[in-house]
Order: sequence, then C-alpha cells, then structure tokens
Amino acid sequence: MFIGREHELAALNKLYESDKFEFVVIYGRRRVGKTALISQFIDDKNAIYFMGVESNAKQNLENFSKSILSYHTGMDAETSFLSFQAALEYVFKLAEKERIILAIDEYPYVARSSKSLASTIQLLIDQYKDTSKLMLILCGSSMSYMEDHVLAYKAPLYGRRTAQMKILPCLKSRKICSSRRCGNRRSTMPSSRRLPPALPVCRRFPARSAKAPTFAPPM
Repeated sequence: MFIGREHELAALNKLYESDKFEFVVIYGRRRVGKTALISQFIDDKNAIYFMGVESNAKQNLENFSKSILSYHTGMDAETSFLSFQAALEYVFKLAEKERIILAIDEYPYVARSSKSLASTIQLLIDQYKDTSKLMLILCGSSMSYMEDHVLAYKAPLYGRRTAQMKILPCLKSRKICSSRRCGNRRSTMPSSRRLPPALPVCRRFPARSAKAPTFAPPM
C-alpha cells in the first residue's frame, strides 16, 4: 500500500487530466520517495518510464530506445534510435494521438552524458507543445544539477515547465507521514520568474543539513 504523498499524487493527476502538454520537474535528495511517487502515478496510465544510468550517451540512448519501443510494440526490441532527438520526437508525435506520460528518472545522468539533451528537449517542446498531449516528467536526485541546469534562468529549459515538485523527507517512526499530519501540503509550484522557495520538511523532523536552507512557501 502506498502511504503518504497524497497531495503530490493529486497534483500530478490534475495535470494529467488537463489533456494538454505538461512538463513537470520533480527533484529532491535520494531515498525520499520520488521514484515511488512516479511509479504510483503512472501505474494505471499509458506511460513510458526510463531511468538514466551513470554511463555514456550510447548506453542511455539504447536503454531509452528499448523503453519507447517496448511501450509502442509491447516487445523488447534491440533496435535503437539514431539520436535522442529522434527518440524524443517519436514520443512527441505518438502523443499527438493519445495522452502519454514520458517519465525520465535520474535525468542528470542522461543530460551529463549527452550535453545537447536539454537544448533538444527545449526545441521539441517549442515545436510540439500546442499539438502534443505529452506529459513530460524529468526527475533527478542531484538537486544542484536540477536547480542549475533545469530550473535556473540561464538553463535551456527555463520557462518551459508547467509545474515542479521539490520532494522533501517527511518521516515519523520510519513511516511516511500523511500530508494532513505534517503540513507538507504545498509541493507543486507553477512556473515563475524566479526559483521558488523549498517546501517545508515535516515539522516533527526538521532538515539536518545546513547547506540548503528551507523557506516557507508564500500563502
């Protein structure tokens, strides 16, 4: 049974129901439940899930191609797209006919291996955002990378996202707190001109790290 993160799930489902292009950025440190949240969200939907690996661009492209072709054909294929642009454009075009979720987990691994990936995604978003029903999710555990290379003003993808979630730990006796209990009720933020503040950590267990100060979100 999936416990906690009800608010985050509700926010993702609301975006999904828009039936238009959506671009969601999900980030947070390791082992806070990002992958579990995505898995729960896409469980009963048409979705392509791909997890990047800390390897080279060729390996990530091969794995990405398998995820796409497995979704489209229902079979594990050895064929690989010639480039990330070809693979992503194929998905954008598929989503012109039906609602599809493309979730790229551990995005920083993929982006570091392919330096032009962010610019490629930017290009395709600008080209297909008005015709594609794709819901694109980029998820990463490297918070500095996600903030500097996805959310920051100088990043190629700046201004393209439609929502973002910073997932913070919310623990109580080794269990995930219910959102109603800990007050962690605002994790989805609309796109804005400046990097939004972080969400509050569960009040029972304040953040231990002093490197990333936490600010309360605006009411």
